[in-house]
Amino acid sequence: MMYFTQVQTAFDTKLNSFVPALSIAWENTKYVPVLGTAFVRPQLNITNGDLSLISERQHKVIGNYIIDIFTEAEKGTKASNELAGRLFAHFNSVNTIISSDINIFIGSISKGAASLKENWWQTSLIIEFMFFK
Repeated sequence: MMYFTQVQTAFDTKLNSFVPALSIAWENTKYVPVLGTAFVRPQLNITNGDLSLISERQHKVIGNYIIDIFTEAEKGTKASNELAGRLFAHFNSVNTIISSDINIFIGSISKGAASLKENWWQTSLIIEFMFFK
């Protein structure tokens, strides 16, 4: 499906425009975390939960853009919550992301619970979206 790449690029571009710049563990790219430097790892999930036809030529596609957030364990959950809050505001600042011929409508944005993994607190920001194709 050609639009998977378009949707991924649209969300990755929005993430990459975050200020201040983030350390990002991009998919299919080797990334070695630096202790003391927060980083994020995005992933795209497109589902077929609602395949209702809008017309003979168009159907609704839904999915999630998930941003895993990693902050240093010694700083506790405060740092991960603050970064999640800033990313929430960044993505919540727009209702639509446009990529070529696709208008991606942003739905709800939620934050998952934080968990301790080795030297990092990890939490996730889940951005629900839909578009018509």
